[in-house]
Amino acid sequence: MYFALLDILRFLSSLAVVFHHTFLFHYGKLGVYLFFIISGFVIHFSLSKGLKEYAIGRFLRLYPLFWFCCTLTYFVTVLYGNNLPLAKYFISMLMFNDGKIAQMVDGSYWTLTFELLFYFYIAVFVSLFSVKKLHYFYAGWLAVSFICFYLQIDQNIIAKLLSIRFAPYFVFGGMLALIISTYRTSSVQVRAAYIAILVAAATLPQYISDSLRAQQGVISNFTGSFEPDEMLVVQSFFILIPLAVYFSYFSFAKNKTFITWSLLLGGITYPLYLLHWKIGETLITSYGYIYGEINVLSATVVIGLLVISYIFSVYDLRLRKILKNILFKKH
Repeated sequence: MYFALLDILRFLSSLAVVFHHTFLFHYGKLGVYLFFIISGFVIHFSLSKGLKEYAIGRFLRLYPLFWFCCTLTYFVTVLYGNNLPLAKYFISMLMFNDGKIAQMVDGSYWTLTFELLFYFYIAVFVSLFSVKKLHYFYAGWLAVSFICFYLQIDQNIIAKLLSIRFAPYFVFGGMLALIISTYRTSSVQVRAAYIAILVAAATLPQYISDSLRAQQGVISNFTGSFEPDEMLVVQSFFILIPLAVYFSYFSFAKNKTFITWSLLLGGITYPLYLLHWKIGETLITSYGYIYGEINVLSATVVIGLLVISYIFSVYDLRLRKILKNILFKKH
């Protein structure tokens, strides 16, 4: 199933993050949470293809392009005299980090660790149980998240590895996909449970935000805590995503031209996210401009990165098709 409007939202969330870093657009940082919800949604349909294809598909979707963009970013920084230690480059290439952006080639990579953890946890659950029981996984993940914050053990390394700050977003997207896939064939009791989990996922971010803000002065990383106006934006995502899914069933969203543009924008999203921060900062500051200001150079850099991201997305898609054909022996 393809939901064209979600690809457009995915692109807008990536662009918002780019504007946050390049032009200091305050609310742009919240695009990450929109992206987490979309990831939770689309991963459900990847799982339906079987675990082997799921694992290979996720690997091919994430790593080859990431390795290329990470390498390019590293060489650009070296070329302009910002010599990052080679060890940081190799650590970054793992895509699994300690969450400290200073230890990465590009600070944007921190979100990819939580994407990987989500992909891993859900794959383990499905391998042990089944896709049909995913609501138990989602309900349990929300419960663990709530308990950790309620008991104020959210700073524990195990709690962090369980992605408790970001669980509600992945869960909301996943449950929405589960409802769409199985709602008509589910019993009244199961439907009620689905709705309850979905509502819990949409409301838990407020509790997490309040809990993090209550720890101010004790912890340094407040990612996931929001000011009241930011919280309104985040809460709007839980309305925006279902609407985007709903309207994707309309005829305009199934139009060939509309789908073509949606796929194009969706393809640009990942390379744009991978390239924009460190390369943009390096280029802008190297020519005497202040990173974060709106000027001709910063605008040119963003446009240039959009064009480059499009080119990368085209070749990445071709490479993935070739590798899939080889791995699955399709002729």
